[in-house]
Amino acid sequence: MNGLLTESVYKNLPELLQTLTEGFTGRERDVVLLSSLGVLSCCIPKVYGIYDGSRVSSHLYTLIIAPPASGKGKMGLSQLLIDKIHNKIKFDSKLAIDECKSENKGKEYLCPKLGVCRT
Repeated sequence: MNGLLTESVYKNLPELLQTLTEGFTGRERDVVLLSSLGVLSCCIPKVYGIYDGSRVSSHLYTLIIAPPASGKGKMGLSQLLIDKIHNKIKFDSKLAIDECKSENKGKEYLCPKLGVCRT
């Protein structure tokens, strides 16, 4: 066993993830896949389960520990998957803040702050 994900994992991925990982081999391929799963998990905020009476989100947290030159730098590529979503949320938030400030000019009113999560 070489510690890498098996080929059957990659063959059974959805087309988007197959396409994303096909340009990589070995550990770099695993890093791209695992980091992409972590990033994509934040795109399904309304999906949750109940565990021991508590609501549990579907977010996956990814931590990759590996020696130097083992492909960890490829993790940054997964961010490209959600850049359009990130930019849309940021734009909509800025628009909502501007509208709030415009509608409440001269009044003491607390408008939302721009707070965009970045993976």
